[in-house]
Amino acid sequence: MKKLSCVILALALVLSLAACGSGSPSASPASPPAADKTSGAYALSDLYESNKDEAEKSITGKVIEITGTVEKVSGSVVYLDRESTMGYIVCNMHKDSADYSGLQKGDTAVIVGTVTGETGHINVKDCFYITD
Repeated sequence: MKKLSCVILALALVLSLAACGSGSPSASPASPPAADKTSGAYALSDLYESNKDEAEKSITGKVIEITGTVEKVSGSVVYLDRESTMGYIVCNMHKDSADYSGLQKGDTAVIVGTVTGETGHINVKDCFYITD
């Protein structure tokens, strides 16, 4: 019985140490990917307006750095103005992005993300707000 108690105690100690982790640092937050292309929000919008099929072929799936004027922020989405076109550039922000909650209508923002296409709005996913 005493031997069984020692085994159980040793097992509990091993499990407790395992639950504490290896002591290695946790993974650092994701950082913005390198942009394949840089564009102003209006230029990106013009590209889609002038030839949507060509824009879809050349931009969809690419990481783009977009500089634009904030229309609004709602939850984890930043909406950039498209100037002469209805709709927005809809930037779905990455959970590890720099804090963008202070952005307000009219602010200029630089955002890096992957363009997923245009469906009335130009959609961009995994976006990072660039503060520098």
